[in-house]
Amino acid sequence: MKSVSAVLTVETVMQEMRRRIRNRLSLIRGHTEEELLFWMERLRELMFRRRLEGEAFHPLTQEELAVLEHTIRGYVQDGRLMAGNGDLLPKYYEIIRHNHLCGDNAVEPEMFRLASAAITKALLADGIKAFSIDPANAIVLLPWRAGLAFADAAFYAGFREFYHWGARRNERTLETETYFEEAPLSLAVHPEKQTVIIADPMLATGNTMISATRLLGNYGVPQERIFVLSVISAPEGVDHVLRACPRVRILVGRHDEYLNSRGYIEPGLGDFGDLFFEGLERVAVWRRRGILSDDAARVLIARMTA
Repeated sequence: MKSVSAVLTVETVMQEMRRRIRNRLSLIRGHTEEELLFWMERLRELMFRRRLEGEAFHPLTQEELAVLEHTIRGYVQDGRLMAGNGDLLPKYYEIIRHNHLCGDNAVEPEMFRLASAAITKALLADGIKAFSIDPANAIVLLPWRAGLAFADAAFYAGFREFYHWGARRNERTLETETYFEEAPLSLAVHPEKQTVIIADPMLATGNTMISATRLLGNYGVPQERIFVLSVISAPEGVDHVLRACPRVRILVGRHDEYLNSRGYIEPGLGDFGDLFFEGLERVAVWRRRGILSDDAARVLIARMTA
């Protein structure tokens, strides 16, 4: 009975989100494409700068969100933003959202991880097909800690090259800070021919993806060979990434409504890394499979127990 209640509650929240998005369309009705483009250019100058005291990110107004959503639809139309498929995904998204949206802890860590595994497996399958990727000749960049949620799915899909990047978000500036980096040696060999997937569950501000793309660019990997996979995204972050990295393509499982004052996705699901790693004992398995080196395993364990 509890699971049925959870489905109804989560679905109610998501239905309300979709209703708000539809209703906002009327706020920009009658504006020309040129006017909306000008409005969006002005909005980009302000979006990540106008913070109030105590805020990491100042949320957009309803009119600004409507303009932003119009821009996001344009990215979908030109193929730079794609939505993942999968008939079974809705029930798994209900599981990973439950505790955050319903305000209880009915979903235990292992259940959260099982649902996450189903989602990441489906997203990788969609990405491989949509972007014509050969897993045996591609690299998966995993921003720590949350990106490691894609590790098992990537291994089973045939990927054997992993770029580990220990990055954390500065909650005051929203900038990405590096504490560990381990790139595969093959990245230095013909980087212009390398294909890289940046797999990170949450595309919020987009700063992690932009920083990761620039890291890859320093090696010589062209943007058109870089692909982003995310479980959930926010429109502010999607626009941020695709403006800074216009030749990158993004595939997401669910596209949510906006960023709140902490720079977190709404409705969202909370801190994915904390939820995924609670009680996790998987480092030894990743080490045995070659997903983690000895050095990477030591740093990750220290990070998890800090």
